[in-house]
Amino acid sequence: MDDIVQGVICSISKDEERIAISFRSSKLPSEYGDIELGVIEDLEEKNLRAKSFDDMEYNEHLRKDPGFSNPTNVQTLLDILGIDSRPPNSLLRLCQRWKFIDNEAESLRKQQSKKWSMETTATGVESFKNGDHEKALKYFNHALKIYEENCEALVARGALYANQNKLEYAIKNFKEALKLYPKHHNARKYLIETLFEKATRLKDVGNIKDAIGVFEEVLELDPRSTESQEHLNELKSTLAAKLAEEESRAPQSCKFATRRSKI
Repeated sequence: MDDIVQGVICSISKDEERIAISFRSSKLPSEYGDIELGVIEDLEEKNLRAKSFDDMEYNEHLRKDPGFSNPTNVQTLLDILGIDSRPPNSLLRLCQRWKFIDNEAESLRKQQSKKWSMETTATGVESFKNGDHEKALKYFNHALKIYEENCEALVARGALYANQNKLEYAIKNFKEALKLYPKHHNARKYLIETLFEKATRLKDVGNIKDAIGVFEEVLELDPRSTESQEHLNELKSTLAAKLAEEESRAPQSCKFATRRSKI
C-alpha cells in the first residue's frame, strides 16, 4: 500500500474490471529498455520535490509561471513544438498525421474484438475446468457475441454441451467451428466422438435408419474408424433382414384380404 510503481500494461478485462501489469523489462519495447520498472523509490525527491534555481519546489515554481494559467498556453506550446492538433491528433509521432479511413478502422476494431473475445474464452475455459459450467457458458456466449468467428469459443462451448449430454447443441457448435476452420484438429476430433456417441445411442434404442445415417457421417470424417464400420455393417444387415421380413409378410396380407373379399 502507498508504494509508487511503474509497469507495463499487458491486458485489460472490461468484464472483470481488471488490468494486468508486468514489471518485467522484457515486456518493454527495445527503445524503452532503459526505463526502470517496479517500485520507484524516493520519487518525491527525484521528481516532485526537485528544486529550481530559486530553491522553490517544482510544483510551486510551475504554478507561479505565467503560462500555467494562460488558457492559450496549450496552443502556444503546440505551435512551438510543431505538434499537429488537427484530427486525428496524437502525441505519438507516427499517428500525428495518420488519417484513419473506414476500412482501416473496421479492421482495427475487428482485431481488438478478436483479442478481447479470445481472452474471454480463456476465462471461460478456466471456469469449465473448475466445474463451474454455468459461468463458463456465459463467458463462451459473451466471447461469441464479441467476435462471431471465434472458433475456439465454439469448440469450447461444444465440449461443454457434450459434457452435459446436449449432443445436438455440441454437434452444431463443432460443425460451425469446422466451417470457419476446416482443419481445426479439436473441432474435428470432438465432432467425430460426439457423432459416434449419438449413433450408438440411436442404435441402442432401435432407431436403425437414423443410426446408419450418423455412422456414415462419422466415416466421412474418419474413414479409418473400424468400430464405426462394424456398427454400420451390423445395422445394414439388421435393416436388410427387417425389410425382407416385411416383404415376405406383405403378399400374405394381400392374399388374405382378397379371400375375405370373395367371401
